[in-house]
Amino acid sequence: MFKGIALQKLGKYPEARMCIQKYAELGWIKGLDDEGINEVKYYCNIAKANTYVLDLLEGQTGVLKEYVEFIRNSAEEELLPGLITILESSIKYNYSVDWILSDLKNNVNDIEKYVTNVEIRYYEEYIYLLVMYYYEQENMNEAINTILETLIFSIKIENDTNLKKSVALFELLREHAHQSQLQMYHNIMEKIIVKEFTNEKENVLAYSRSLD
Repeated sequence: MFKGIALQKLGKYPEARMCIQKYAELGWIKGLDDEGINEVKYYCNIAKANTYVLDLLEGQTGVLKEYVEFIRNSAEEELLPGLITILESSIKYNYSVDWILSDLKNNVNDIEKYVTNVEIRYYEEYIYLLVMYYYEQENMNEAINTILETLIFSIKIENDTNLKKSVALFELLREHAHQSQLQMYHNIMEKIIVKEFTNEKENVLAYSRSLD
């Protein structure tokens, strides 16, 4: 499975498919107990998901509806990886997936649950691709709004890496921002400065007390 994913990342899709075939159907294994049967079902499901991924990365957009249904019926952890694949495909082959983003919007809205390191990395990649998607679709308003929302979220969870990326993205698209967006960005930057100043002041006071 991991070999197949590595081949996929290298763009070697036919070789990746060959790997998927090796764990797509493991029912031939004899003597399985309940745990073993569940493992077979698990890898069958993973094989289905990874096949959809390869199809989309090869431009086979006919599987989009099936894949969206698969994501909707899968565990929550499939949501962001699935959306990342869809965005990668849409950017690569230049087609709109607005209907998918709208359809799954409610699933993504409660983004505060993604607080582990792994999920944050997925979220960072998702946001970056979402901004790039809106940019390619020439929807600068949504691209900038997405960046602003991410800035607020990054401050809330204290994720400096995502914060830096979001600031960089905003600066790249600054010329397309409306006055209200520029003002919102300015307000966010002010809050960061005030917060950093307050934290520094508290650290100095704490250090002073330790000397007493």
